[in-house]
Amino acid sequence: MNSRLRITSIALCLAVMTAMSARATLGCEFSLTVSASPTAARCGGGECAITATAMIGATPVSGDLIEFSVTGGPASKGSISPPDCDVTDANGEADATYVSGSNTGTVTVTAKDTEQSGEPTASCTVTVFEVQISNQSVTRAANGILTATILPSGFTPDNYTWTFTGGNGGIKTTNDPQVNVILVDGTPSTYSVTVKANKGAAYSEASANITVNPRNWGITAQCAPDNEPDWGNFPTPLQNLGEERDRQSNSGNIVLGEDQCQYATVSDPNGPNDGYAYVSSQSLAIDQETVINKYLKEGAEPPDPPGINFHEYNESHELHEGEPEHHTVDANSFLVACKAHEYEGSTTGSGHYKQLREKEESEDGESDPATVAEQIWDYGPGTQMVEFLTNLGLLAVEVSLKAAAAVEPTGNWSGQHCRGVFLWWDEDLWLTDDDLDI
Repeated sequence: MNSRLRITSIALCLAVMTAMSARATLGCEFSLTVSASPTAARCGGGECAITATAMIGATPVSGDLIEFSVTGGPASKGSISPPDCDVTDANGEADATYVSGSNTGTVTVTAKDTEQSGEPTASCTVTVFEVQISNQSVTRAANGILTATILPSGFTPDNYTWTFTGGNGGIKTTNDPQVNVILVDGTPSTYSVTVKANKGAAYSEASANITVNPRNWGITAQCAPDNEPDWGNFPTPLQNLGEERDRQSNSGNIVLGEDQCQYATVSDPNGPNDGYAYVSSQSLAIDQETVINKYLKEGAEPPDPPGINFHEYNESHELHEGEPEHHTVDANSFLVACKAHEYEGSTTGSGHYKQLREKEESEDGESDPATVAEQIWDYGPGTQMVEFLTNLGLLAVEVSLKAAAAVEPTGNWSGQHCRGVFLWWDEDLWLTDDDLDI
């Protein structure tokens, strides 16, 4: 009597046909469907329903005892879930469950009909695959590449689908375990991706978070000290004897200017930030200078009158002449103090530029204009709103830096070179501060 045994695998595994024969013609067919079981989060932890069908000719055989076993593959090859044997029903079918456990790879599932002469068997090769992905990171506005891993090594799914969460969402399909994405929204904990490896109707999926890293746009403030040797009018009382200012415009501006930022929109079809607007490049700079009144320096050509330079006249005359507190004016030391006051300060006090620089370098990055511009984006369409937001952000930086620089440094004016101990030219004669009531 001839009998035929057929095994069918239905669930989270991929099965490929092989067959053995013993006294009978044996076949092995596998169809693969996707299980929606919530306990099967991945193929490596999934289950396969194994069905063996006993046939004599075209007639199903009921009441035969079928034994199932799993062999081959790695040490963690999984197992047949109890019962490991079943009796065929009226359709000639007996059932078992293959549990893959942590296995990813190929095993052999065998069914043996113990009731038929020669105990005919049929075996099927079952391949269990799993896709894995760790948390990913991309650089803002760059063409980022997300990468997954497929197990076992060498297994080739039909394709991969990538489902994005955050922003506009989106789904992309690739033929390999990588996908490109462009993100400009760096809001923490906003974006994630679920990758699904598909083989026929079988799939394995895994998810990961996506972190958007900033571009390295921080700038270093610069300042040229005592940069314009011909700056300043002949000193008068209450006149600024030095300034800290923008080197290009000679104004009090620190950051603001024309065409410092360029803008673009994301082109990433089916990506979560497609169409978003962002700052694509920038030429922001903090380029300052200090200027010191030239007549504070030795050798400057004076107007006539008085016909003698401010520095030389003060160095050669005394204040409070004939009185116990009389002393010469230390114009050289005052010049050093004035330069320090406008620039980086000294061991005894700070300076206007130093206060600006330290504010720009503060760890929060909120006073670095390039760092602020780098992270600004908008939903689009178009770039008008992101331009407005960028200008608003840079204005806030400007105000912050100006406020820091404007604080009057202390500690550089002391002793006989403090401001307020000079002889001043006033129309036709030299006068002291007391004479001028200042």
